[in-house]
Amino acid sequence: MAIALTQKQWNKVLFVIEQFNDQLDDIHIREKAGLGLLDLLRADYFASYISDHLTGAYTKPVFVNMSGENLASYQAYYQYRDPITAKMRSYRRAVSVNEVMDQRKLISTEFFNDFLKKDGLYFGINSFIDFNSHQNVADLR
Repeated sequence: MAIALTQKQWNKVLFVIEQFNDQLDDIHIREKAGLGLLDLLRADYFASYISDHLTGAYTKPVFVNMSGENLASYQAYYQYRDPITAKMRSYRRAVSVNEVMDQRKLISTEFFNDFLKKDGLYFGINSFIDFNSHQNVADLR
Protein backbone atom coordinates (compact mmCIF):
# COMPACT_ATOMS: atom_id res chain seq x y z
CA MET A 1 0.00 0.00 0.00
CA ALA A 2 1.49 3.32 -1.05
CA ILE A 3 1.14 6.32 1.22
CA ALA A 4 0.90 9.71 -0.43
CA LEU A 5 2.76 12.46 1.40
CA THR A 6 2.31 16.15 0.89
CA GLN A 7 5.41 18.19 0.08
CA LYS A 8 5.35 19.54 3.64
CA GLN A 9 5.22 16.00 5.10
CA TRP A 10 8.00 14.85 2.76
CA ASN A 11 10.16 17.77 3.91
CA LYS A 12 9.57 16.74 7.53
CA VAL A 13 10.61 13.16 6.74
CA LEU A 14 13.79 14.44 5.10
CA PHE A 15 14.49 16.67 8.10
CA VAL A 16 14.31 13.71 10.48
CA ILE A 17 16.56 11.58 8.26
CA GLU A 18 19.07 14.42 7.88
CA GLN A 19 19.54 14.58 11.65
CA PHE A 20 21.25 11.21 11.60
CA ASN A 21 23.88 12.57 9.21
CA ASP A 22 24.69 15.50 11.48
CA GLN A 23 28.08 15.75 13.15
CA LEU A 24 26.56 16.52 16.56
CA ASP A 25 26.80 14.12 19.48
CA ASP A 26 24.14 11.44 19.84
CA ILE A 27 22.12 13.41 22.39
CA HIS A 28 21.73 16.44 20.11
CA ILE A 29 21.02 14.26 17.08
CA ARG A 30 18.24 12.41 18.93
CA GLU A 31 16.82 15.68 20.32
CA LYS A 32 16.59 17.22 16.86
CA ALA A 33 15.21 14.03 15.29
CA GLY A 34 12.70 13.70 18.14
CA LEU A 35 11.36 17.21 17.65
CA GLY A 36 11.05 16.50 13.93
CA LEU A 37 9.21 13.23 14.59
CA LEU A 38 6.80 14.91 17.01
CA ASP A 39 5.96 17.42 14.31
CA LEU A 40 5.75 14.86 11.51
CA LEU A 41 3.61 12.38 13.44
CA ARG A 42 1.66 15.03 15.34
CA ALA A 43 2.66 13.11 18.46
CA ASP A 44 2.64 14.35 22.02
CA TYR A 45 5.67 12.64 23.55
CA PHE A 46 9.15 11.53 22.58
CA ALA A 47 11.84 9.55 24.38
CA SER A 48 15.07 7.99 23.21
CA TYR A 49 17.78 5.95 24.87
CA ILE A 50 21.09 4.39 23.95
CA SER A 51 21.44 0.72 24.79
CA ASP A 52 24.72 -0.05 26.55
CA HIS A 53 26.18 -2.94 24.57
CA LEU A 54 27.95 -4.38 27.63
CA THR A 55 25.06 -4.38 30.10
CA GLY A 56 22.02 -4.06 27.82
CA ALA A 57 20.77 -1.19 30.02
CA TYR A 58 19.14 1.84 28.44
CA THR A 59 21.10 5.01 29.19
CA LYS A 60 21.50 8.63 28.06
CA PRO A 61 17.80 9.54 27.84
CA VAL A 62 16.50 12.30 25.59
CA PHE A 63 12.85 13.25 26.00
CA VAL A 64 10.21 15.82 25.12
CA ASN A 65 7.00 16.47 27.10
CA MET A 66 7.76 13.74 29.62
CA SER A 67 8.73 13.78 33.28
CA GLY A 68 12.46 13.54 33.92
CA GLU A 69 11.68 12.00 37.30
CA ASN A 70 9.50 9.35 35.69
CA LEU A 71 12.17 8.55 33.11
CA ALA A 72 14.75 8.24 35.88
CA SER A 73 12.48 5.59 37.40
CA TYR A 74 12.55 3.82 34.02
CA GLN A 75 16.34 3.70 34.10
CA ALA A 76 16.49 2.55 37.71
CA TYR A 77 13.59 0.11 37.82
CA TYR A 78 11.08 -0.20 35.00
CA GLN A 79 13.45 -1.04 32.16
CA TYR A 80 14.13 -4.32 33.98
CA ARG A 81 10.39 -5.01 34.16
CA ASP A 82 9.49 -3.67 30.72
CA PRO A 83 7.38 -6.31 28.94
CA ILE A 84 7.48 -4.69 25.48
CA THR A 85 10.74 -2.95 24.51
CA ALA A 86 12.95 -6.05 24.11
CA LYS A 87 10.24 -7.71 22.03
CA MET A 88 9.92 -4.59 19.87
CA ARG A 89 13.70 -4.44 19.36
CA SER A 90 13.71 -7.99 17.99
CA TYR A 91 11.56 -6.87 15.03
CA ARG A 92 14.44 -4.75 13.64
CA ARG A 93 11.98 -2.19 12.25
CA ALA A 94 9.63 0.45 13.55
CA VAL A 95 6.92 -1.38 15.45
CA SER A 96 3.72 -0.50 17.26
CA VAL A 97 3.43 -1.54 20.89
CA ASN A 98 0.23 -3.41 20.06
CA GLU A 99 2.08 -5.61 17.58
CA VAL A 100 3.93 -7.20 20.50
CA MET A 101 1.32 -7.01 23.25
CA ASP A 102 -2.43 -6.68 23.22
CA GLN A 103 -3.52 -3.33 24.66
CA ARG A 104 -5.78 -4.99 27.24
CA LYS A 105 -2.89 -7.09 28.52
CA LEU A 106 -0.53 -4.10 28.56
CA ILE A 107 -2.87 -1.96 30.65
CA SER A 108 -2.96 -4.66 33.30
CA THR A 109 0.83 -4.49 33.89
CA GLU A 110 2.77 -2.63 36.57
CA PHE A 111 4.86 -1.17 33.74
CA PHE A 112 1.83 0.51 32.21
CA ASN A 113 0.04 1.60 35.38
CA ASP A 114 3.04 2.84 37.35
CA PHE A 115 5.24 4.11 34.53
CA LEU A 116 3.68 4.71 31.09
CA LYS A 117 0.35 6.04 32.35
CA LYS A 118 2.08 8.70 34.51
CA ASP A 119 3.16 10.56 31.37
CA GLY A 120 -0.03 9.82 29.43
CA LEU A 121 1.56 7.15 27.25
CA TYR A 122 -1.27 4.92 26.10
CA PHE A 123 -0.11 3.98 22.59
CA GLY A 124 3.32 4.07 21.03
CA ILE A 125 5.82 3.20 18.35
CA ASN A 126 9.47 2.29 18.84
CA SER A 127 12.23 2.25 16.27
CA PHE A 128 15.76 1.02 16.89
CA ILE A 129 18.86 2.23 15.07
CA ASP A 130 22.02 0.12 15.20
CA PHE A 131 25.39 1.85 15.21
CA ASN A 132 28.91 0.38 15.17
CA SER A 133 27.99 -3.20 14.25
CA HIS A 134 25.17 -3.45 16.82
CA GLN A 135 27.39 -2.30 19.70
CA ASN A 136 25.36 0.87 20.19
CA VAL A 137 21.64 0.91 19.61
CA ALA A 138 19.59 4.09 19.82
CA ASP A 139 15.87 3.87 20.06
CA LEU A 140 13.22 6.40 19.17
CA ARG A 141 10.03 5.99 21.18
